[in-house]
Amino acid sequence: MEQNKRPMDALDVIRKLRAKLKEAELYMAGEGALLSKVKEVARGVEGVHILGRVSDEEKDRLLRSCDALISTSEFEGFGLTIGEAFLKGKPVVTYQIPSMMSVYGSAVVYAKLGSTDDFVDKLYKVLTDSEYSRKKASEGRNKVISEYSTEVVATKVEKALKTTLKQ
Repeated sequence: MEQNKRPMDALDVIRKLRAKLKEAELYMAGEGALLSKVKEVARGVEGVHILGRVSDEEKDRLLRSCDALISTSEFEGFGLTIGEAFLKGKPVVTYQIPSMMSVYGSAVVYAKLGSTDDFVDKLYKVLTDSEYSRKKASEGRNKVISEYSTEVVATKVEKALKTTLKQ
């Protein structure tokens, strides 16, 4: 849990979301410089579970059992966990940042960067509109399979290597 992941925003989102959806819960996994501060702040927010570092098996279980994945990060590379969530049929809500838009396009539900109110509105729709939620999860799954599966990536790498070797 580093500053660029904006974990305090995630806590603000769940606090505001619970005003609309009392049963909402947030499970936060990961380590980092802000972990103790996040744990301290989370003590005052109902429905929050700070897990720290989790095993791959636990991450898999969490992704399979969640209703949606959220990422309040202001910077990501590929966003591997987002792809993993899509493959498990889960919708994803993130801040609107260039890397997510480039990698996942319209499959992700985007909130305005830094606006936890907008994030809450987008997440609320995902959690309460099952048709919309299924549609976004399906778009994400299709995007990951069609553009980032092992077979697709291997073909792209092979083509790039052949092109490079010809030069």
